[in-house]
Amino acid sequence: GVACLQFMLAPADDSDKRPHVVSNSWGGGPANTAILRGVTALESAGVAVIFAAGNSGSNCRTVLNPAADENVFSVGALNRNADTLARFSSRGPVGFFGRVVKPEIAAPGVAVLSTSNLGGYRALSGTSMACPHVSGVVALLWDAVADMDRKVKPTYELLTKTALGQTTTECSSRGSPNNLFGYGTVNSLKAVES
Repeated sequence: GVACLQFMLAPADDSDKRPHVVSNSWGGGPANTAILRGVTALESAGVAVIFAAGNSGSNCRTVLNPAADENVFSVGALNRNADTLARFSSRGPVGFFGRVVKPEIAAPGVAVLSTSNLGGYRALSGTSMACPHVSGVVALLWDAVADMDRKVKPTYELLTKTALGQTTTECSSRGSPNNLFGYGTVNSLKAVES
């Protein structure tokens, strides 16, 4: 994990090749400060670092590290053609006292058409399918609104502000934001128009 994050700062030792967005579909285990420092370094360099929340639902407090860190932007998975959370999507809250809302946002994550390592395409499900939706919205936003390009924290704030909010009282939630959908479903049109 750490070596990969370091590589992204300067691919092939060339910082001009640094990506704008890194979509991460990995996690698990205890919190790792080296990985969190890598995420912070990338974001400070203008790289949005988006993490899948994990597929350990449907219980509360199941978001995996590093997505569980309060400083990491994480994505939950929605059911196909619905504004309901997929049963497998990990849920918050996180933190010692369970006061940190996770994930931050949700996106489609069930039966998403994806490339296959066997060749061609196939329908896959998971927060690993939802995460690239949000990463794509960041790329779209940065292309459409030049003033936002590489402004990571303001971009995260805009995504949460323009999300289609869903409310719930599950998992110690009180409306929106909450520990199932975060601030709601990512809304690319509203984000670009804001």
